[in-house]
Amino acid sequence: MGEDTIERMLDSRKEIIKNYLKEFLFGKKQQLGTVNRWGDDLPERLYRFCAGGKLLRGSLILLSVDILLSGGERLHTAVASAYELIHSSLLIHDDIMDRDETRRGMPSIFYQYKEIAEKGGPKEQYHTGESLGLCAGDVALFLAFELLTLADTDPARKLKILSLWSRELQGVGIAQMQDVYFSTLKKGVLENDIMTLYRYKTARYTFSIPFATGAILAGRDEKTVNDLLILGERYGLIYQLIDDRIGLFGDSVTTGKPVGTDLEEKKKTLLLYYLGQLASQDQKRKLNDIMKKDRITPEDLEYIREAAVSCGAAGRIEQRLEELKKEARAMIASIPVSEGYKNVLDGLLDYGLKRKS
Repeated sequence: MGEDTIERMLDSRKEIIKNYLKEFLFGKKQQLGTVNRWGDDLPERLYRFCAGGKLLRGSLILLSVDILLSGGERLHTAVASAYELIHSSLLIHDDIMDRDETRRGMPSIFYQYKEIAEKGGPKEQYHTGESLGLCAGDVALFLAFELLTLADTDPARKLKILSLWSRELQGVGIAQMQDVYFSTLKKGVLENDIMTLYRYKTARYTFSIPFATGAILAGRDEKTVNDLLILGERYGLIYQLIDDRIGLFGDSVTTGKPVGTDLEEKKKTLLLYYLGQLASQDQKRKLNDIMKKDRITPEDLEYIREAAVSCGAAGRIEQRLEELKKEARAMIASIPVSEGYKNVLDGLLDYGLKRKS
């Protein structure tokens, strides 16, 4: 299945979710606005934040359930939209932890609030923005679970989804704690630790849960659900490795956020791990000097890019991607789903490998 076809399939479902979220969130303005002006303002702010993203996770839920059920995806738009609100909640909090002032080509939520904070100097305004951002992320999470309760879905299946999400998202939170802690370490971490972090922070959260949620909504058996959870890990690891590559070699216009932020935040990425293992002694000395800086200059970024290519670190990432792709294709062949769904899964794999943002 061609890349253009997969993109159209995802885009069409993205529009369904955007429309649903707009109706739901704008419908909350009156209720939340009775509390205070922040309640009147937040639904629209959340909608713009959600709509500015790919809405990939919700789209994958709709795509999966549509193919497995051969239609009827619109009955489950509330579930997909709820998961996107959870994703937005986590991103809002993540931006505060990482001090990322830009997200999706616009100021991050906490920074938007920082801009309208009135009291004190810059330090107080920043703290106010972070505090309001935390509250906004919390509300997004509560809205997500309200949406899940409103979904026109079989109660037993809804309960299975609630159990799946609660269990898996606990792992996301614990993995995020590890990620935050890793950024404080001056020494390196093990490759296996990085891959475990990727598995729980990104892989299962981005692909395993949407694939499994679609299977539950379609009434598939436990084995199929578990098979899709495992397959989703491979897709998610690929997704994260591509993210690492984009984070170093991409451009801010395409990604919607500054390139090189992972370096400034001292993220322990697999690409940087390979760079540390394969770089020459001269390169390591220069890289260590760069990584001590609070701000990475364009010249620093270019040096890291050139070093990653010349020492073979970038090539090692491509090798890992190829290994994961082969594992995923073998899994696709063995999963008890239709050939049509397998073709879509193949197409999603190629689409993910070629993405630029």
